[in-house]
Amino acid sequence: MGSDRVGTIEENDGSDAGGGESHGRERGGRVHACPAVRKRARLLGLSLAAIPGRGRKGRITPADVERHVAIRSAEHSARSDG
Repeated sequence: MGSDRVGTIEENDGSDAGGGESHGRERGGRVHACPAVRKRARLLGLSLAAIPGRGRKGRITPADVERHVAIRSAEHSARSDG
């Protein structure tokens, strides 16, 4: 079992080199989110790497997940209406 890392998403696409909103990542691609946020995102089929974290040190908060869902829903509605 040695290399299993439960509760982390190991992705690094080089996008953490700028300023501005953090996407909940630190160097190396580890996503900062509590277990409840991870579970909620998993149940909704969301990638934590795509959610901007607005908490301390870029941590993804429950409000960030809900905001992301609302934005995605609005974008989907706009595409469906057009």
